[in-house]
Amino acid sequence: MKKYISVFLFSFLLSLLFFTFPVLPSYANTSIRFACSSQIAKAYGKEILIDFRKFFGIYVQVYNGPSHKALDRLVNDVSDIALISLRVPDELKKKGYIEIPFCQDSIAVFTNVDSGPGTPCPLSNLSLNQVRDIFSGRLSNWKELGGADQKIEVIVPGEETGAYQNFRMTVMQMEKIEYDIIVDRSVAVIEEVQEKPGSISFMTNGALTGEESIKILTIDELSPKDKAYPFKQIYSFVIKRDPAPYTSVKTMINFGLSHYGLTIMREKGMFPILE
Repeated sequence: MKKYISVFLFSFLLSLLFFTFPVLPSYANTSIRFACSSQIAKAYGKEILIDFRKFFGIYVQVYNGPSHKALDRLVNDVSDIALISLRVPDELKKKGYIEIPFCQDSIAVFTNVDSGPGTPCPLSNLSLNQVRDIFSGRLSNWKELGGADQKIEVIVPGEETGAYQNFRMTVMQMEKIEYDIIVDRSVAVIEEVQEKPGSISFMTNGALTGEESIKILTIDELSPKDKAYPFKQIYSFVIKRDPAPYTSVKTMINFGLSHYGLTIMREKGMFPILE
């Protein structure tokens, strides 16, 4: 993990130096086509976009969906910039695509507040092995973990989403995930878990506001808000080529990497790569 992070930190530092420039104040009649991962949009993107439009007067046409579709839109010239939670394939980098990793966010595991109808979930912590046993299907009833005699209902985001792929890679170590319900967008798991006692899922921690009727679990006594929490995913800006100086695309990236953007990340419990 340390090696993985350090490689992207080096990449980020180079990218930050590459993109630093003075922002011009006027962008009349300009627009950006912006494709964003659904989980990043909920965790980080909405606040950034609202104030970006207000500060610079640049119209932003927004697409929210899985990371791979956001990247596809960039490749097919449907979007000017993508914000994703997956790594850019090497073949695209060789073609000149620029990836700017800027943030880490924990992958939180959470349950409905009840482990059965009217039975509050007694758990606040799971071991890593228990998490893997649940999502592999080896543990299937809450009573095996001290809860009610209730089936564990596993809910996951779509297999092509960044949330699913990153969870399978970092938590499950590529072991197959067995699930009961799958939803098309990563953020939709929140509503599904809220509605179903006995359910469990995972989601980027920054998208969980604390207002939902869910229970975020610690893993091996580590909270998703702890820096030592081991399961994180990296968010990156991606562009197709180096835009000309003073363009609206560079303005958006610089705004996202500014003190303002870093403040939003920290407030949401995320970890800027460059502190």
